[in-house]
Order: sequence, then structure tokens, then C-alpha cells
Amino acid sequence: MDSYKALSALILVLTAVFAQAGWTQDKPVGSKERGASGQRRPAATKDQGFTSKSFRYSVAAPSSWILRRDISFERASAGKSFPIEYLMVDTQVSLLERTPVTYIRVAGRANDKAGIDGMTPIQIPFNPDYESLTVHSIAIWRNEQKQDRLKNAKVDILQREKELERRIYDGTITALFIPEDVRVGDVIDFSYTIRGANPILGDRYAGYFLTAYNAPAKALHMRIIHPPEKKLNSRQINSPSVSLRIKEDGPVREIAFDANDTTAVVDEGDRPIWHMITPGFEVSEYESWQEVSDWAGKLFKVPTDLSPALRARIDEIRRQNPVARDQVRAALQLAQEEIRYFGVELGVSSHRPAHPNDTFERRYGDCKDKTLLLTTILRQLGVEAVPALVWARRGKLLGSVLPSPRAFDHVITRVTLDGKVYWLDATRNYQFGSIEKLGFYDFGKALPVGNASLDDVLPPEGYVNSTRSVETFRVVTGKEPVQATIETTHAGARAENMRAFVASRGFSEVSKLIGSDMVRRYPTAEMDGELTVADDKATNEFRTIEKYRIRDFLSYKSGRFTIRVDGGQVLGAIPLPKAVNRSTPFALPYPAEITDTAIVELPEPTPFRPNEPVVIRDPSFGYRSAIRAQPSRLTVDYEVRTLQDNVTAVNFGAYLEKTQRIRMNISTSLTIPVTKPPEAALDRARRAWDSASRTQRPRDISSALLASQRLVAAIEETNIESGRLNDKQAAQAYLDKAIAHSNLYEHDQALADLERALKLAPELADAYHARGVIFNKQKKWSEAIETFLTAERLSKGENPGYQERGEALYYLGRYAESVKAFDAEINIGKNRVFVAIWRYLANQRLDGTGERKLEDLLAGTDPESWPGPIARFMLGKQTEYELLKAAEHKDKNRELPQLCEAYFFIGQRYLQRNDKKRALEFFEKSIDTDIKMYREYGYANIEAERLR
Repeated sequence: MDSYKALSALILVLTAVFAQAGWTQDKPVGSKERGASGQRRPAATKDQGFTSKSFRYSVAAPSSWILRRDISFERASAGKSFPIEYLMVDTQVSLLERTPVTYIRVAGRANDKAGIDGMTPIQIPFNPDYESLTVHSIAIWRNEQKQDRLKNAKVDILQREKELERRIYDGTITALFIPEDVRVGDVIDFSYTIRGANPILGDRYAGYFLTAYNAPAKALHMRIIHPPEKKLNSRQINSPSVSLRIKEDGPVREIAFDANDTTAVVDEGDRPIWHMITPGFEVSEYESWQEVSDWAGKLFKVPTDLSPALRARIDEIRRQNPVARDQVRAALQLAQEEIRYFGVELGVSSHRPAHPNDTFERRYGDCKDKTLLLTTILRQLGVEAVPALVWARRGKLLGSVLPSPRAFDHVITRVTLDGKVYWLDATRNYQFGSIEKLGFYDFGKALPVGNASLDDVLPPEGYVNSTRSVETFRVVTGKEPVQATIETTHAGARAENMRAFVASRGFSEVSKLIGSDMVRRYPTAEMDGELTVADDKATNEFRTIEKYRIRDFLSYKSGRFTIRVDGGQVLGAIPLPKAVNRSTPFALPYPAEITDTAIVELPEPTPFRPNEPVVIRDPSFGYRSAIRAQPSRLTVDYEVRTLQDNVTAVNFGAYLEKTQRIRMNISTSLTIPVTKPPEAALDRARRAWDSASRTQRPRDISSALLASQRLVAAIEETNIESGRLNDKQAAQAYLDKAIAHSNLYEHDQALADLERALKLAPELADAYHARGVIFNKQKKWSEAIETFLTAERLSKGENPGYQERGEALYYLGRYAESVKAFDAEINIGKNRVFVAIWRYLANQRLDGTGERKLEDLLAGTDPESWPGPIARFMLGKQTEYELLKAAEHKDKNRELPQLCEAYFFIGQRYLQRNDKKRALEFFEKSIDTDIKMYREYGYANIEAERLR
């Protein structure tokens, strides 16, 4: 919350916490406003009244019952790090008169410009129908010297209804005072009194007092004085450290507390709406919920003197719906759809509902009006119905707060039918279907009028609140765009939310939003026709059907098509928070059941071996994914069901770990062959590997590795000739084939394939990179460097080729540039130790600093893990014999490549000592391994050629 909202919230709470809000669905704090016009307030005399825009307020000294307190200008703990720090918040309430009188004083230091904007203008909301405002003081303390600002303050009365956006008019206005000349470091100090309370609440008092705010406070004071015979119950909430003082002095009893150096309340966000983080305590004269219920019963008397028009409509409902269950649904439909939501809550109308005759005739009303109308109709139809008071956002807390009318801000209807209880909300829109299928909204607990205790608000048995998505991808060939159809069905509250979303945003915009989400998942997706909507009101299901054409649904790599599908829909039920280290619960949508099924239809039978289902369980949710395979059809199911509406702070670490696992599992990649592999090449590769496995001889292992490269080239050639690849896929096939030929040192064939790849896909950066590697092998160093630069430009930095560029620069003798290139490769974290060894060689040639840099990098790695032994050998920390022993491996397929690398760098070490004979010996050993696909083999050839 920003600094302005911090102060606005503080003032609104302090002013309104003692007054009773009307029953509206939500009472949000209003936003910052300025009046259309203003006036300078003339100099005040004792108890002088003023009028602004026809509303009066007074200016006078505080009453004699108010305790005067001095401000301490010492900083609050950590106060300087906040835009505002409160030096004092003083709240005093007198219940000695017929109506409550509330005195408020706030003194806050503005530590920066945001703090000034937060503290000014001063806004004081009140309801002139039953409250009066008296302003006592507005002052600035600068260098601990007081300067009056009330005399010249600009004054406005804001008449705009903050609740009007929620279609509620309750008569509340805001007095706005704009003091002059406020600077950073000033303490803004103001005080005022609100006298009065809504008469509909009678003479019983209830209030809630905060004991900390979202900014630090040096001193908080609260004091209530009342006659001893007026019994006030109290209860603390999230505030165990505050102790109340109670004393009696003749006809006056006092309840008070003081708190010093309170820390700021930090909101981690993403909390359940019912969870309160601000500490405080409440007081109430009500002894029980029965007393509150009795109070509400006087307001919600179900009348029988109905107008002819309303009676006729009730008779019509009875005649058209012979079954009681259908009558309930028809009555609810009338209250929801035919009576628009709008409330005029002036004075006693804040809580007393209008007569059903009036609500039906004028066709508008707020929650209490619509509820009484619905209850009246249902009782006339012989259905057991009663209004029920709820706390819309924090109903789960009702069992832990003191009884009072202020605990409620909304009213719904409890209906009992065939022995089952249903909770119906007449203010909801877009609800259709039988009463069992209506969206359920978790109010936690309710107080049915006439009840002596609270009831649990529970969903009907078998209630479903779900989203089911079925995505079907029809693959014709690799060349043609895939045809995709996505059918999504929302049920329960999710269906109602979708209807509301479409109604508020418009069909065209919703269609664009849905389409853009598909493009985010599959960038080449294009809508194939318009979005189709099917609204099944009988079952309360809302269905959307999307059709797309996706060009690159099948990606191509290593001779196979890759298909990627995901269950992104389910992630909405198990979101990730903004704050990971939590001390408060994390909110989840509940109840919610989301399933996402992806079906891939293939043109011909393809063998699959599905993995085992993945099941992840948590106290707050359950997750399952599974793959089902048929000859020409692959189905992937993802499902999440939430089990509660929050994750406790204690369990949050486990929740986070499990949701991360789900995010790794939520995308499924499947590979399928383009064609059958060529039998001759496949047979040769099999026989070569059989021989290598049997003999374990280096020559046979080398032959098997080379046979594998020939198989790759043959598969790519077959795929290209099949005609099943589009241009982009064929370019990738030519690239993969070129790399195989390059590994076989068939450079002319490789370069020819790269030319074909670039003809089909001129921006294919990887093809330029592969060409640069070949140029390095051919000692065309300058051409290689230019080619790597082209690859970097085309890939937008994704494939910069720093290591290969550094090698070319090294062999050109441009050691400084070579070191920079190797540094860049190390910084992006690829092959760090190998690259560091090359950088060592360049540094040694440049300025002899290679050892220090290599040691620094090696300190953060496992020296025993390959190629760590090579680095240790280069630093003289390992002998030649120890290095060769480290290269040995029980898997000879790994040992031979490691020996190829070890021999090459041993040769480099002898070159450093100028022992060319021994260097040549080891370069030739590296060549003899015949591991042609390793760069050390190629560079060993270059070094040996120089030395021969």
C-alpha cells in the first residue's frame, strides 16, 4: 500500500470503525480525490460553524472530557525507512451521552515527498444524516515549533459517493482540508471529533481499534469512557502484547491502552480474503448472537400485505413451476435478473430493507431489499426461507469475533428444501441451472435471522466448480499446419464468472484475449474462424470452442518430429506467490477442479511407451497427470483439485516444492520418427556397436561412433527425400546432416548441405555456427570469425560462438582478443572448465597470467570431475600419469574421448616447455583415438602438422 493509501486507510478506519456500515456486498476504501472547488476557511472563533456545498462542520477546541497528550518527536523504530511515521495516533470515545462521540488525533512525520502526498490533503469521511464533524486543529511542527495551518487551509466537501461504483448511495461525504506550505520533515498534526451514530443501530455500542498500522508508530493511545452500567465486552485479535487498563471513577468507567514503538504491519499479499494481519481489539455491548439476531429480526419482518402485482407474479411462478425446487429457482431468477442492484442507504435505510412491494415496483434494491423480496416470495410459495447475515469477505472469522451488527456487511437467504439447506444470494448475476448447480460462494458462517447461533455456510452435496478443457491437435503431415480445436467447459461459479466476463468485456475482446493466450503457448497459431460460445443454462455450464491452425506445432530436431503439449490451465488453481518467505497463509481458489486434456491425432500408427502417471499430493491440493496411447492417438491428461482455500505458512515450503515439480511436469514433449530409418545404415551401426561392446577395443569403439554419425546422415537424407518436411524442417535436417558429415571430416559434403539449409532458411543462425566450426577445422580462421559473428547477430546473442571464436583468435595469435572471447563464454556458464583451460593457454601466451585465473575458476568447481584433472595437470598439481589414470573409465565409450582430450592437452603442456618432440608424440596419440567429432582431435591434427 502506498503512503497516501496508508493514511487514507488510517483515517477511514479511525473515523468509521465506530459507525455501522450498511449491508452492502463490499465496502472498499475509496481512492484519492480532489473537490471541484474550494474555499479558504476564515479565522475561527469559539465553536464556529461553517458551510461548504450545503454541508456544515464546526471548528472548536476539544471537549473537556478529552485527555490532552504531548507529542514526542523521537523517531519511531525504523521510522525513517518509511514515507510516513506516526508520532501519535490518539483515539478517544465517550459513551456518556445518548450517542457516541469519537475524538481522533493523528500526528505523522513526512519523511519524503511521498510522505507529504500521503499526509495531505487530510480527508475526514462522515455521514451528515446522523453525524456531525468538529475540527479542532490542523498544525505543522517544523523543528519542533508549532505552526497553525487550520486558519488558511483550503476546504472542500467531496460529495462523490465512494460506494456509487458498487451501485450504493449511502450519503457519506468527505471533508477535505488542504494545508499550505508542507515540507519534507514536517510533522502534520490534526484532530477532530465525530458526534453521532446511525440510529438504526440503537443505543448499543460496538467498535474495533487497531494496535498497529502499515507504518511504524511512536505512540498509540485508545480510551473509552462510559457509564459503569453499560457493559462492554472486549477481545483481542492478533495483538497479544497489548493489555487493557480498566478503572472506575464514580459515574465513569474507563477502558484504555497505550502502545509504544509499534512496528509496521507488512502485507505479504496473496492472502485469503478472510485473513487479517492488522492487530487490534474489539469491544461490544452485545452478549450473544441471539441478541444480534433479535435486533435483525425487527428489521427483516416478512410482510403479508403484498401488492396485487406482486401476488400475481407469485401466482404465475406457482402456476408455471409445479415443483417446489423449480419455484425456488424461478423466484431467485426474479430477484437476481429483474431487480437491478442499486441501494439508497440513507440513515436507517442502511440496514432496514424496503418493503417487497416497493422493491418489486421500482425494480431496484440492494442486498437487504432483494433478500427480503426473495424470502417473502418463497414463504408465499410454502418454502422455508429466512434472511441470513454474513460477512462477505471474512465470514470465516465470525466464530472468533464478538457478537455485534458491525460483524456483518451482507445478507443472503437460507432455504431449506427436502431436508437440505441451500444458501442463495439474490445479488448474484448470471446464475442459471438448478439450485444444486448454482455457483457457491464461501461466506464461511452466517447468522440466520431468528437463530441463536452461527451456521456454517456449506456447498450443496455434489457441488462442482470446474473447468474442463479438451485440446485436440490433428496432424496431417509435417508440412501442413496442424488443426487444433479447444473446447473448454466451465461449471458452477466458474461458468457464472465467464458469463460476467464476456458481458463486461464484450465478445470481441474476450475472443482476442483467448486467442492471444494460445499465441503465447504456440507463437505460430492463427485463429481458424470465430470463437464459438455455447451457454447451457439448464446445467449452468458455459462452453467456448476455439479453432486454430498452427504452422510449427511439429518441431524438427535430430531426425524426429517433436510434439509439445501442456496443461497450462491447471496452473491457475495452484498459483505461485509474490512473496516466497511467508508468515501468513497463501490463498487458493476453492473449491476448484481443473482438468486439461491434450489429444494428438496422428496420420499413421506410431508406437509409444507411456510413462507412469505422475501423482503429487498436498494437504491443499491433489495433482495427477497421465499419458494414454493408442495406435494413432496420444492423450495427455492433467488434473488439479484444490482441497482447501489456503496453504498454511507452516506448509508453504512443501507446497512451493510440489508446485515447482508440477511446473516441470506440466509440459510433455513427445518425439515421433518422420520415416523408417534406412535399414542398411541402421544395420551397419548395430553391427559396429555389437563389435565395440564385445571387444572394447579403441579401434572398434571409434568405428562405432563414426557409424553412428553415418546413420544420422542417412536418416536425415531419408527424411529430406520423404517430402514430409516443410522448408523450416528441411533446413534443420540439412543442418543436422551437415554436422554429421563435419564430424566425419567430410567437409565438402557438409558445406554443401549447409548451403542448402541456408537457401531454405536464410536466417538459420545455427547453420552459420556449424559453418564456422568447419572453417576452424580447415584453418580458415578469419572466415570462421566472421561466420561466428553472423551467427551471433542472427541469433540475437543466443548462439554467440564465443569459445570457437576464441580458438580461431588463438591460432591467429590474437591472444588478447582470444582471452576476451573465452571470458565471455565463461560468463554465460557454458563448458566453464574446458573454456578456462583454453583461456589459460591464451593468457600464458599473452602475459603469463593464465595459472592464476585458472586456479581462481577451479576453486569453485569439483577438481575430480572431468575435465578438472586436465586443469590440475596444466597447473602442475597433477602428473601426466595421474591425468591418464583419471581419464580411464569403466565405460570405454567414455574413456576413449577423455583420452583424446587428455593427450591433446598433455601435448600443449610439452609445447609450453618447448619440448616439441614429446608434444608431437601426444598430439599423434590424440589423433590415433580417431574421435573425430571432438575438437581436440582436429586441433591435434593442426598442431602435429606444424611440428612435423
